[in-house]
Amino acid sequence: MTPLIGSKLNQKVATAQLAGLAKHLLPGEEVIAVAKTNLMQPMCNAIAVTNARIVAFHGRDVERRGVRRQVAADQIDQIELPRKLSGSVMMVKTTTEEVVGFGALPGADFELIVGAARQLAASGVAPAVAAWLKAHAERQRQEATAWAGVAVVGDRPSERAWQLLKHQAAGGDIARFVVGARDGGAFAAFADRCVIVKIGVVTGFRATRGPSTEKVNAFRYADITGIEFSRGTVGGALIIRTSNDHGFADKEHGSPGAINPYALPNALPLDAHTYQRASPLLDDVRAKIVEAKRAQSS
Repeated sequence: MTPLIGSKLNQKVATAQLAGLAKHLLPGEEVIAVAKTNLMQPMCNAIAVTNARIVAFHGRDVERRGVRRQVAADQIDQIELPRKLSGSVMMVKTTTEEVVGFGALPGADFELIVGAARQLAASGVAPAVAAWLKAHAERQRQEATAWAGVAVVGDRPSERAWQLLKHQAAGGDIARFVVGARDGGAFAAFADRCVIVKIGVVTGFRATRGPSTEKVNAFRYADITGIEFSRGTVGGALIIRTSNDHGFADKEHGSPGAINPYALPNALPLDAHTYQRASPLLDDVRAKIVEAKRAQSS
């Protein structure tokens, strides 16, 4: 489908904007019409009607930042057109009674965009896009159910830590288990790798004497030489040994000269009791490391 371009939008500019917007369209989604707009919060200078939604964006950085405002076709209740000093403004009243503004449109392009928006409201989301959305929602439901069933040893990670762990999942991969640390960190074992997440004010202060921070590091089983525990005078640390570490496991956690486990990418501050409870699961990970190295060498 060739999009209709508003008369006030330069063809070359429109082509560049549509190329950037294309990276944020859903499978099966196509742009029907695009034109200039003047929306201040959030700042947008372009509006597009697709076969699934109405979107507003800033043409200069749409490829990087994507859509800044949107209303899906099945959420449109009414298109309202109040007259303001800046010109005719397009407002969308949603099925939840929210009023969403899309800025002032050029008079010459008003009928193009409003007409496309009203047609979208009448026809609804395109079947191809609706099918993808339904399948996507089902995948998300299944993944949420699977993640809810992940065994956690120790303190339950924060919601942000869970988000970071889920972001590490590839192709629907779910963590086999998670070891939660008291200071906002976590260790997670996946099918082919393990991940250490450190998050929160304590991590930031003890790592850099700075503000709250987030650290996420992944280790392929084939690259790991061992998983060890360093028992210190205060707490302890789970260590993922690789050929690139600096011998932290040979030093006593909390002793003078010891490397800071909050700053070290392959160390997670962890108490001995939690480590003992997690030991059977960590033994399974050690077996996977042996299998990965055997497969790599064969």
